[in-house]
Amino acid sequence: MDKINNSSKVDIGLNVTRRCNLQCSYCFLKDLVLVDKNTEKDLIPNVDLPIDETLKKLSNYEIGGMYICGGEPFAYPELRSLLDWLIARADNIYISTNGLLINDDWINYLVENDITLLLSLKDSSEATYNRLIRFKNAGIKMHLYHVLTKKSDDILKSFTERYSWVEKVRLLIETHTNPTENDVISVGEWYNLLKKARVYLHNIIDKVDVEIGYLEGENKIAQMPNRGAVNRLIIDVDLKMYPCPLLVERHNGKIEGDLPNSCSKEECPVFFNETSDSSFKQVCPFLLTNLKAAIEYIEHAEIKVEVKLGD
Repeated sequence: MDKINNSSKVDIGLNVTRRCNLQCSYCFLKDLVLVDKNTEKDLIPNVDLPIDETLKKLSNYEIGGMYICGGEPFAYPELRSLLDWLIARADNIYISTNGLLINDDWINYLVENDITLLLSLKDSSEATYNRLIRFKNAGIKMHLYHVLTKKSDDILKSFTERYSWVEKVRLLIETHTNPTENDVISVGEWYNLLKKARVYLHNIIDKVDVEIGYLEGENKIAQMPNRGAVNRLIIDVDLKMYPCPLLVERHNGKIEGDLPNSCSKEECPVFFNETSDSSFKQVCPFLLTNLKAAIEYIEHAEIKVEVKLGD
């Protein structure tokens, strides 16, 4: 799987490091190495992506979107070298980050090279607001992500009250790499959360994308073997390749060679969890639609869920 079979461009996700300066409860990676801004600058095997081998592997691809993830990418010692190489080769570069390690030098670099930050919004604090306003005033492009739960009310309010200027908002369904029955959010619970989000975000609904999570069983996507799985490649720190980021933690580098370049119900930690409502099926958690379209679909499907603000 070292070379694509056609000339079409591919979106690639790079897990550049297992270093991180936070320990977020919702992170699907369990082997992160906690660091601070003064962390060791040398590459560490199985913690950091080897830069030379990575560039050699990437040179085989025509890159559409490049998604740089971690850990925390700004803790990766070779991030600047990697970005310098990618700028002329990828259509778009996105960095998934908590933003805490971004200094003035990095701000200037990101603006000059038109790199977009993907920031996870998990609180409505003044510190978070001040950090994002600093990036905004500097001219950095940002998309804000949020894992939508029953406790999201304050954050949903902040999207319209404080962050209505952001280019894109994305609401995510909580996923687990090895879920139990209790971990799986039901179709009714998820659609209820989306309806609640619509109430809070109606002023910016056109810029809000959501992971649809579930579709009716007769829907064409729900009947596909891969249930709408997004076509992309994920390269982990050990250079093994996966069709989905959730499979990285599930296999933890123990596969021989690379996984097939497409998802399947047998491999996915989400697909094999059928819902209690047999008329609906879980679909690829990365399958996106606009929030407005999602609500129209929910109402068309006649899902009866009560919206209680503040639950």
